[in-house]
Amino acid sequence: MTEQRRERGERKGGGFGARRLCATLAAPALAALCLLSPGASREGASAVSGPPAHEPRAAVAAEDGGPGLLLPPPLEGGFGAPAAGLSPAPAAGLSPAQGAAGVNDRRVYPEPPAPRLPAAGGTFRDPAFGAEVMRVTDERDGAGCGNFYPHWPTLNADSTRLLVRRQERGDAVYEFDPAAFRLGRARPVPRLPDNGVLITEGAIWSPRDPNVLYGATFNGPYLWALDVSRQTYRLVKDFSREPGFRKGDYLWQMSVSADEDVFAFTHRDASYKPVGHAVWRRSDDRLLVNSDSTVEDEVRLDKSGRYLVRYLSRQVRGFDCFVQDLRTGREEGLTPDAPDFSPGHGDVGAGMLVAWDNNDNRFLRRALSDPHRFTAVLEMGRDWMNQHLSLLSRDDAWALVTFYSYRGQGLAPGLFHDELVLVKTDGSGQFRRLLQHRSKAQDYWAMPRANISYDGRFAA
Repeated sequence: MTEQRRERGERKGGGFGARRLCATLAAPALAALCLLSPGASREGASAVSGPPAHEPRAAVAAEDGGPGLLLPPPLEGGFGAPAAGLSPAPAAGLSPAQGAAGVNDRRVYPEPPAPRLPAAGGTFRDPAFGAEVMRVTDERDGAGCGNFYPHWPTLNADSTRLLVRRQERGDAVYEFDPAAFRLGRARPVPRLPDNGVLITEGAIWSPRDPNVLYGATFNGPYLWALDVSRQTYRLVKDFSREPGFRKGDYLWQMSVSADEDVFAFTHRDASYKPVGHAVWRRSDDRLLVNSDSTVEDEVRLDKSGRYLVRYLSRQVRGFDCFVQDLRTGREEGLTPDAPDFSPGHGDVGAGMLVAWDNNDNRFLRRALSDPHRFTAVLEMGRDWMNQHLSLLSRDDAWALVTFYSYRGQGLAPGLFHDELVLVKTDGSGQFRRLLQHRSKAQDYWAMPRANISYDGRFAA
């Protein structure tokens, strides 16, 4: 999102800015890969987590080469439930928070002393909730390592590769063994056939093919697919042949349906100014939407490919968000205040959306077929924190939320402060606290913004 859109999340009526982001999660065997804030000190890192057969696990990567983490088994056979045959009793020496595994536990746990970080590929345990954490990057990877956003996946379709942002050495794909919880070699993202570069901020792993990474380029309005196993590219679509697109334009902030048939994006001109937005269906090579409206800051496609959520950079007729049914053409505008409480930081699932309510400090779920109605899934009361949310998992039953402090605000101990939390999306109010990430963000790229893997086993 642009800086203008990010600032829209600022709390009304005082407090500090809570910037807006998104994510997804689900699956019975939970593990998470978390890439924490860049530029973090030894108290901040990024991680990957995923539960082994008998205990929770995680792994991390940060700008300075932070750690990683492994998460506990899920609730009710999903996130948070003990694995079959396992005792929910805490391991010897664990804190009360670990004993409860952070399930629906609203007690405040001040951060204990930071653990000593291993070299990349090594693991350690989160001292607050007991998750095992793997460090993905260290000083050998250079500064500025991390992930990109809660709704852009770090892990591929089968969680065997990670796309990692590396500011100094160039972005790379890391091999990963999810069964052994072992990090493999890293390979830089190759240049395009025209010698251009893939725009990795917004690149999306295929939800089905573990070898394919989709992305755009600044060299023109082209959609590319990288086969990471062969290190070769295939041109998926040349939009310069379509009305409203020019050679100097480029695609921006892409999203894709779960079946990889529908793609949505905004597009910009050579001077980086918005030109419009579009929705393209690959199966019949048809533009379902080709708009020259420049008021959209970002568009997000739901997993079914039927609904388009359009976030605006300014209000239009009192609305700052529209939900468009691509099948019927019907659209519904949402007001930022009552009665709609339009979405703040959040993510889009299959026919649904979960996002922060900027007014009342809570996360709301709404069906995209009836977006004016909503259900609260987590309420934070008067304790305002910055947050991101991810719904990338194939199962929308749980969302992964990153709570974080920013520029010194929110550093005091409090519920969920600087934590990763799984939140059930059915309105039951259930949650599971996973770890304290310890990132103390001072700028945009230092913000922790965990995303959940497609299989729901890992978070980055």
